[in-house]
Amino acid sequence: MKKIIIISLLLWAPIVTKPSSAQEIVNTEWEENFLTVTYSPTKGVVSCTVYSSEGAGIGGSAAMSVGGVAVVRVELPEEFVNTELRIECSSPTNGY
Repeated sequence: MKKIIIISLLLWAPIVTKPSSAQEIVNTEWEENFLTVTYSPTKGVVSCTVYSSEGAGIGGSAAMSVGGVAVVRVELPEEFVNTELRIECSSPTNGY
């Protein structure tokens, strides 16, 4: 009987559990002084902040996700276009 229970648990675990995946920035693109950040997988509102190489915040924006993907467009000062930047995104609403 124990073997049947163990085997059934092993067979049902992958079916009833949902695999989780880390949210991450999957792409960035420049268009003039706008940096477009693609963030996935996610739900709800996603906010992104862009930092200069010195660590100062230089821009930020937020967008709603559609189909599990958020495309956030951040306007930056001209002097930071195509320079070394750090980008952080999060989904603080957690789907709401």
